Amino acid sequence: MPQSNKYKIAMMVDIETLDTARTAVVIQVAAVIFEYDLHGYYKEIGDINIPLCVGKQVSDGRTVSASTVAWWLSKQNHAVFGNIISDGYALPEDDGLVELKSQLNSWKCDEYWFQGPTFDAIILEDLIGTCIPWKYYQVRDQRTVDNLARDKDMIKSMKSKIKPRRD
Repeated sequence: MPQSNKYKIAMMVDIETLDTARTAVVIQVAAVIFEYDLHGYYKEIGDINIPLCVGKQVSDGRTVSASTVAWWLSKQNHAVFGNIISDGYALPEDDGLVELKSQLNSWKCDEYWFQGPTFDAIILEDLIGTCIPWKYYQVRDQRTVDNLARDKDMIKSMKSKIKPRRD
């Protein structure tokens, strides 16, 4: 995908897992690819949605925790969870992982946004291995942006109280 000098290309990634460890079984990877600038321009230019094979990952040694499964089961829609973890929902065996690597690497992004880079990015790096498309300096935290957006009035107030230093 060609990049424009005017806009940044970013990918916002979210994963669903069956554990919180870096070795977690990943049941689904979704992403939205968009271009934006700092003046309010935003345009979605692609998306990724790949369900992965649970059975294959378990046989490969990836992990499932009882507490995470209990958390999933505490959600209101048990049928959706059942469909998600059934291997009939996923792409066959390694096809999902091959497709995931292909999709992630087909976009040349300036930034990769995660709901928690110390969670999603780390687990994906462990799952995918050396084929990750991002460098450490391209990883962004969506939760921080969300919090800043909610707290923008507080930030404005704090900034107005900061006096420039005059040496």
